[in-house]
Amino acid sequence: MTDLVSIFQSLNKQNIKYCILRNWQFVRGSDPGSDVDIVIPKSDQKKATKVFENNGFYKSKRSGLTRSFYNGILDGKIITIDVAWDEPRYNGVPTVSRDRLMSQRRKINQCWVPSKEDYILHLVFHGVIKKGYHKQSYKNDISELSQSADQSYINQHASELFGKKGPQCMGFALNGTFESAQKMRRELVTAYFLNHPQSIPEIISFPIQQCSLPEILRQGIEELKPTSPPIISVTGPDGAGKSTLTENAIQEFESKGYDTELVKLGLTNDSTFLMKSAKYFYNNIYGYDVDAVMESESQGVKTLGTRDPFYKAIIHYLDISLRWLQARRSDADVVVADRYIHDVGIYDNAGPLKKTFPWFESDNVYLFLLTGDPGILENRSEYDQQSLEELVARYESLNFARIDANEDPRTVVDNFFNKVFTETDFLRYL
Repeated sequence: MTDLVSIFQSLNKQNIKYCILRNWQFVRGSDPGSDVDIVIPKSDQKKATKVFENNGFYKSKRSGLTRSFYNGILDGKIITIDVAWDEPRYNGVPTVSRDRLMSQRRKINQCWVPSKEDYILHLVFHGVIKKGYHKQSYKNDISELSQSADQSYINQHASELFGKKGPQCMGFALNGTFESAQKMRRELVTAYFLNHPQSIPEIISFPIQQCSLPEILRQGIEELKPTSPPIISVTGPDGAGKSTLTENAIQEFESKGYDTELVKLGLTNDSTFLMKSAKYFYNNIYGYDVDAVMESESQGVKTLGTRDPFYKAIIHYLDISLRWLQARRSDADVVVADRYIHDVGIYDNAGPLKKTFPWFESDNVYLFLLTGDPGILENRSEYDQQSLEELVARYESLNFARIDANEDPRTVVDNFFNKVFTETDFLRYL
C-alpha cells in the first residue's frame, strides 16, 4: 500500500488537474485524519478513479454524480478521499470558485493545495453552508493564516460568490465571531442564486449535462437493484477461535464507523425453524442422546466419525441457505459470518450439493480459514485429538485465505484485517 503523497503524485503523472481542499497538511508529514477533500475536473473522473484503484482506494456505494468517495487503508486505518467533481458544492451552492481555486493553487511536496486565501475562504463557507458550525481546527487555521493573507483578494472572491453578503460573512469569521457568520447561511444561499441566476437551470439539468442517456438509465437501474453488503466469513476447526475473531472483527469495524452484523452461516444449533423441527423429529425417532453428546463436548472428548448421510446434508444445506439469503438482505454495511456453507461438505456427504458452493462465493464474499496445529488447538476443542486432526485436515482442503490460529488473539485480529484490507478489494463494496 502506498501513502497519500504518492497517490497525488500519481495524479500529477497522469496530468490530472486537482486541488486538495481540506486536511492537506499530510503533505508536510502530519496525520491526514479520516478523510481528505479534493477537487478534480469531471472530465478526468475515469482517469482519477483508475489511479485511486491502482493504489487500493475504491469508490464507495454512497458516491453520486457530483461527489465520489474512495475508501482505502493506510497504517491500519480507513481513509476516505472525498472528491468534488469540478467544484465543491452543497445543495447547489459552491464554497469556493473553481476557476480561482485552480488558478491560485500552490504546490507543496509535489501536491497541489489551495492558496492560503482560498483555503481561508473555503473553510469559512464550508462551515457555514454545509456544517452549520466551524470545527476548532477550522478556527485555528483561519486565525493563524489570516494574519498574512491578502484580505482584499478574499473579499473580492467572496463578493464574486455572494455579492455584499460574502465579505460581510468573511468579516465576522476573520474577527473571530463565528456564531454571527453561521447565522448567515440562508442569506448566503439566497445571495448566491440572486447573483448567479444562471446556476438555477444548470443545477436542475446537471445530471443530463454530465451523463449520456444510457449512463443515466444504467445508474437508475443500479439504484433499483437490491444491494447486498459484503460478507466476510471466518471458518475453521472447532477450537481455532472463530467466535473470538468474529466478535473482535465486529468491534473493529464499528470503531471505524461501519454498521456491522454478525451472522452464523455454517452448521449451528442456533438455526432456522426448519432445522429446529428436523432435529426434534430426528432426535425422537432415533433416540439421539443429546445429554451424552453435550457431556462429551464439555470434557473435550467428542468424536468426529464419518460424514453424516446425504439426507442430513440436504437439511443442513437448506437451513444454511435460508440464513444466507437473510444475511444478503441485511441493511448493515458489513456482514461478518461465523462459518459458511462449506460446513455441509465438512460434516456431511454433500454429494452433488458441493457443485453449488461457488454460488455462494460472489465478488463481495471474502472467505478466511482460521486453522492451526491440532496439538495446540486440542486444549480449546470439544473434540478428541484424533477427531481434531481429521477435522483440521478436512478444513485444510478448502481454498480459503489462511489465518494462523496459533498466534495470540490480538495478532490474529491484526493479521486478519491486514489480509482483508491489503490482499482483497473489500473496500470496493463499502
